[in-house]
Amino acid sequence: MNDILIDKHQNYIYYADFADKITSSDNTAVKVINNIIDENQIINQKKTKEAFSSEIVHPLFIYQNSKQLKEYLEKNDIYKGQIVNKLVSVLYKDLREYTLDSCEMSLAERRIIDIEQNYTMAILGEVLQKIYIKHFDEPLILAGICDCLCRFDLSEVNPWGPAMLAGLLNHKSETVQEYATLLIENWSDISLLPMLESIDFSSKWLIEYVKEVIAYLKGNK
Repeated sequence: MNDILIDKHQNYIYYADFADKITSSDNTAVKVINNIIDENQIINQKKTKEAFSSEIVHPLFIYQNSKQLKEYLEKNDIYKGQIVNKLVSVLYKDLREYTLDSCEMSLAERRIIDIEQNYTMAILGEVLQKIYIKHFDEPLILAGICDCLCRFDLSEVNPWGPAMLAGLLNHKSETVQEYATLLIENWSDISLLPMLESIDFSSKWLIEYVKEVIAYLKGNK
């Protein structure tokens, strides 16, 4: 087992996934970690060992200092690649559980927010683009991505957001096209109008919805 770091102030026990210590720009020794456990649930060493195989272990990489993590990832492609691949795996799993037209926040939405807060928007962009490319033939996954991106402003997801949007609008699935249009409506940015107007939609109901969104965007000039 690798090092266990106990932070009494944060009331967390951290499990160091990588053995090598890293140093931030202010020369503070830090470690990248991938599990977080509530210390109140841990009483002794035996229970600590049991906890690492239990459901209370958080599947994401968590870090003692998000600012230090972001600084480190900007300079270390190997660790960054490992983290991105891990996040791709857990987010894809959550996206498979996504339900269309659900009124509740999905697991995928929660995961995306966690990634943006604990890492960077750039990391989130890499994760989503990898899923987008690898699973482009899975409409539910793509619709889930569109729905999740409604949580952010267009300015936050530039340039990778609009780049993905172009492919989503041209997707063969009308469900994906509908959710891509919903994303444009949510972003409410007139710069996206030419992209929407350039697509030939086939279904009458979808054509009508797109017309409504176009009119809405033009009205927000």
